[in-house]
Amino acid sequence: MPVNILRQSMILTVLSLSSLSALAAQPSATPFKKPPAGEILNLSPADAAMTAGEPSSEAAIFAAGAECPSAEAAFAGDPNEDSADLADRYRQSRRLIASGQWSRAKTLLEASLAIYPDSRNLHQLYAELLWYMSDGTNRNLLKQAAREAVRAAEIGLGFETVDPSLTRRLAEVLGRTRDKAAFEKIFNAIRKVDDGAGVRLEVARGLRLMKDSGTEAAFHDALDGAEGELAMTDFGEWLLDQRRDDEVLSLLPKNPGLRYIHLLRGVALERLGRMQEARGAYVQFANYSRFFPAPARFRIPGSTLQAETGIRFQTPKKKMAKSPASISAEDITNITAAITDAQAEFGLSYMIYGEAVGESVAGKRGAGWLARDRVLRGSVGPSPCPYVVNSGATLADQYKSVLCQGNGSQFNGMCLAWCSNPDTTSCPYNAETDNVAFDVYEGTAPDPVSDHCPGGFTAFGTGVCDAARTCVGARNTYRLDGPVFNYGTTGTCPTLCAPTNKGKVCGNGGRDNCFYANAYCPGTTYPASSNSLSGTGAYKVTPATSAASGTHFGHLDGPDSQDFDLILETASSSAGPWSTYTSSAQAGSTEEVKTTAPAGWYRWKVLSYSGSGSFTLCAKHP
Repeated sequence: MPVNILRQSMILTVLSLSSLSALAAQPSATPFKKPPAGEILNLSPADAAMTAGEPSSEAAIFAAGAECPSAEAAFAGDPNEDSADLADRYRQSRRLIASGQWSRAKTLLEASLAIYPDSRNLHQLYAELLWYMSDGTNRNLLKQAAREAVRAAEIGLGFETVDPSLTRRLAEVLGRTRDKAAFEKIFNAIRKVDDGAGVRLEVARGLRLMKDSGTEAAFHDALDGAEGELAMTDFGEWLLDQRRDDEVLSLLPKNPGLRYIHLLRGVALERLGRMQEARGAYVQFANYSRFFPAPARFRIPGSTLQAETGIRFQTPKKKMAKSPASISAEDITNITAAITDAQAEFGLSYMIYGEAVGESVAGKRGAGWLARDRVLRGSVGPSPCPYVVNSGATLADQYKSVLCQGNGSQFNGMCLAWCSNPDTTSCPYNAETDNVAFDVYEGTAPDPVSDHCPGGFTAFGTGVCDAARTCVGARNTYRLDGPVFNYGTTGTCPTLCAPTNKGKVCGNGGRDNCFYANAYCPGTTYPASSNSLSGTGAYKVTPATSAASGTHFGHLDGPDSQDFDLILETASSSAGPWSTYTSSAQAGSTEEVKTTAPAGWYRWKVLSYSGSGSFTLCAKHP
């Protein structure tokens, strides 16, 4: 299982991050062999029974999605998935799932699989849908999801391809159905192709769900090869559940990179009566728990320490009034309602898992910052540059708009169940993706493409890909040359419209992703080459401009280690005197001003509150 068992609850013309893993996969040396149907799972007709879908013709289903924009992320299928019709069916199924029309998606997927029975992507998407519909409890649907997931894995193994998201789903559904024979058979086959840390951890998680006697040995096996602290967190949870508190403290580091480990250590310490140490651990987790609450089973009855330190725990979520399989137009309106910051951070974690589960921490940060940059910056230039929809009344709503743009067609790894219901408990995540999502959303981790650190650095680390680099934090700053995704998996990444190709930033092996920085400015750029401040109190101003009434825009990029402010000044004539109309004075040197003002004389002023260095200003007057 992931760290928490239950949750509280653009359309671009380039490929999404997760789709690259499929592009990178090449046919194996031996010809692809179609796996026999039901090779691993043999379901009886009763086991395979599905909830009845509402009657729909394929034409009606496709018409239901006709209002969706046509420009989407390219479909990167396996070598045997080169049909344009298959790609259209896959995209349409994703749109239907993301919009809550699960019954229609089920009908379309069943019809599509009858035509394309060897499509790994269709089987995998169908397995995801069945998992969503099962709510993790419907045994018949779980068995059906298991059959589809196994089938997808078998097809992938024919190409020597192992998808980390699929292994996660296999562990989940086979663990819950407790089909150990099928579990061992498919994971033995997978481990012949990939016996890495991620696969070993999924084996341990599946056995844990089965309450199998081999769980502890599997966790030790995962620890032997696991990167970072993920295996430690899952093993630590299991040890806490066994009341083996001393072993928890021996296993988990005192100064972890993952905030969740502080909670696990705190629970073990409090149970052992080491109250002062427990308090220190809880304090490290408390603020994080506002957005990622602790599992309710780790609440210690009558603990004043957990209450005093502000630890928040999960509470049961109300189920939807209707099954998403039969969702109505009214329900879809509810789906598009405003969401909270916590829900947005959940969604960001789900996307990071789907897009970058096989990446390093820094690689996961890159995926998260890609979304954050789209939320805050929007489109990056004229055609053919990517166009971003980032609408919404609040920051959280804008994240949902970006993550689910095109009804989930942009980020192929996005959990579609979250797009249709932000309170879902069905989406994959882990302690690391939660940690990265929090850091990206709150701005406490730098952007590895532009190296922007909101509010300034608190720890510099050794480079842009050092996971130890941390920032003061701010939710709404970004650099003009923030990340844009570039498709390509080998050699130099192709450049669509950006001036600076960053290549494979913070990647790790076959799941590398290409990025570029695009410094598009919608107004006048005052470059760093001709602008610098000598020290505290120094300033520079732009030429005075007679502007009509309308919106003024200014974006300042200065050194993250300094503190510069951006001020819009106004006067009755070009000669002055000048006074402040509005300003942006956050910690750090990345500032932005957008304001509507009457006709008059205006200029921009860049002031050093503290520090020195060069800056770039992008400015526009009406």
